[in-house]
Formats: sequence, C-alpha cells, structure tokens
Amino acid sequence: MRCSNASTWLPLVLLPLALACSEDEERPDAGSAADAGAILPDASTSDGGGTGGGMEGAWSCTKTSNVTSGPCLPAQKIESGTCTFTATSMQASGAFACSPATACTFQCSAVGAAVTCQNSGPDGAGGQYSSTMQFTATSASQATGTGSSTWTGAGGSCQWAVSMTLTR
Repeated sequence: MRCSNASTWLPLVLLPLALACSEDEERPDAGSAADAGAILPDASTSDGGGTGGGMEGAWSCTKTSNVTSGPCLPAQKIESGTCTFTATSMQASGAFACSPATACTFQCSAVGAAVTCQNSGPDGAGGQYSSTMQFTATSASQATGTGSSTWTGAGGSCQWAVSMTLTR
C-alpha cells in the first residue's frame, strides 16, 4: 500500500481513541475497570472525584482532523456522531468511520478536571495507529477536546491534529 492511498486509512487514524484488543484478548499492562475505579471528573470539582456533572454519559460530538505531516488525504476531515464516556473509556459511534472497529474505543483516565483518552493498535493491513485526546468539561452540557493521531504503514506515515466539540 502506498501512502497516497492512505485516505482509506484516514478514518482509522482520525478517531482511534481506544485499545485495539478484541474482547477476548487482555493487555498485560492494563488494569481492570474495577482497579481504576470511577476516573472521570465531575465538572464541579477539580479533584477527579465524582461523575455527576462530569464527562460520563453520551455526548453529541464533532471532530475536526487536519493533516500535520505526511501525504494522507483528505487534508482536513470533519465527522460528527456520538461519544459515550464511562468511568474508564470512551466509545465513538454514528458517522465516525473506524477500521478496525476497535479504533473507535479509547481507554481513559482523569487528572483533576482533565480526561485523557488513548488507543493504539494494528490497522488490519500491516500498519499501526495511535491517538491521544485530552477532554475538559466546561459545563454539564459542553466539553472540548484536543489531541493527535498517527498512522504508520508500508507506504509511510501521517499525523493529524484533532479537535473535538462535545454537547449534550
């Protein structure tokens, strides 16, 4: 595969906010959700405790991705859908194109009012993807996120700057 054909992989790289393990696989370095406890912060506190007004639950989200390096096309992509946060993860659904499907699932942790979500894994065609996003709830009904995504394969590599707007 040549990177000029990487637009096929663009959706995968643009929103891979999750671990690329199937349900029957385990990551040796990942603790269970029970080990992590409720980690998404309450919007009304800065200590990471509570989830009443925080990020947990379903949000309408719009993601804008811009290529920052590499020849991948399109140079900008805008997608909208639903982002659902649990105490330890985020799942993107709706119009988000993720290949493989696990690229739409992220493992999350909180420090203060910031929630960081990450994912990485094989793309199913010999390449690798990874993404990191940091979200902050500005109120019980609005949040923002910024981050980056990378795809590397036989045809080269590409990086994207990603921003998200979330409302509910």
